[in-house]
Amino acid sequence: MAQIGTTDEANASGTLVIKVPLAQKDGVKQILSTMVVKNSTNSVTINVTPPTNLPAASLVDEEFVHYRLDFAAYNVKLETGSNLFDVIISIGGKSNQVEIGSVSYDACVDANTMCLKLTWSDGSDPDLHSMYWPDWGYTEPLGAGLAFDDQNHVYGHPSYQKWLLTGDKVHLEDATTLPTLINASNQTTFTVDAGANTLVLSGSDLADVSVSTPVLLSSDGTLPGGLDAGTIYYLHGIDNVNKTVQLATNSLNAMQGTAVNITDQGSGTHTLTALGAETQVWSTNNGKVGDGTYLVWVEDVSNADLQGVRVELSGPGLNPSITNGPFRFKDLDDGVTEAQNLTEPYQQHVFLIQVQNGSIVRSDKIPVGSTVDALKNGLNAEIGNLPASLF
Repeated sequence: MAQIGTTDEANASGTLVIKVPLAQKDGVKQILSTMVVKNSTNSVTINVTPPTNLPAASLVDEEFVHYRLDFAAYNVKLETGSNLFDVIISIGGKSNQVEIGSVSYDACVDANTMCLKLTWSDGSDPDLHSMYWPDWGYTEPLGAGLAFDDQNHVYGHPSYQKWLLTGDKVHLEDATTLPTLINASNQTTFTVDAGANTLVLSGSDLADVSVSTPVLLSSDGTLPGGLDAGTIYYLHGIDNVNKTVQLATNSLNAMQGTAVNITDQGSGTHTLTALGAETQVWSTNNGKVGDGTYLVWVEDVSNADLQGVRVELSGPGLNPSITNGPFRFKDLDDGVTEAQNLTEPYQQHVFLIQVQNGSIVRSDKIPVGSTVDALKNGLNAEIGNLPASLF
């Protein structure tokens, strides 16, 4: 099973060995096999072989007749996030489902798309929202009255996951909770094997993380050479048996297995924090980001407890990407400006973006605690109340 380059498609193939009890072999004539691809957005079942007569037995022992059956599925569509592949074998009305592996996909690696990636380090249940006005062009000034025209709301709820200007999909990865590493915590200590460019996370369970999971590093001494406390890294080379991972500086490098070079052990105790992540990838104009105006905001859905919130914006016209954050919704009463956390819905405007000819030409960061009025007085009232998360 393998992704096709860095595209949103994968091929899967293999051989299944089926054991039929000797007493029942004469009653089994055909086998049906299907494949289920499961991810955060949906679950799709694909026929990977047609109903087929039993092949010649590959082995007969004292209890079973063994049959070998090849299966294949090509150009299977992937969603952003982890895509889990299962094969279901149906014989005589009875089925058995077997997991064969997973493929992680990040649509942000496409240079023609606009990618919004929300990460957070503490708290639960954020939602990343966007409002898109395709008819509000870059040449029109802010406050021109176009905020009323053809607005389109997108976020992680299934009912809001598509903008069908050309039939293309907005890729979404939704999440509500943080990954856990040890004792229900998203933090664990680590040491390094500099020669192998790996982090050793002894005692951790890595089942909750996958390729491109974002992480932050910290130390009460000095981080190992080549690593920086202010950088979000992306996991790959995950080995849950030996409890080791490698780091990449971006999602593409993680998918391609390009590891950060680690030069020494550092000093003190080092900590890895696995971040929660949500993603929106806009490519609604024949595979490219569509022209128009976008307003992006974060909502703290359950209660105002989110901390370490960042939203990174990348895409054509931006090099490098830009990030708004970190900020928090949680009130710590320490004099630091927080996102709006007094009345529900708890929402923080993050970016006002304008796209022209498939390129990002405006990417205004909205200050924490403010709204779009920080860019143009009266614009917030013109846009009106933003939709809140339904669930």
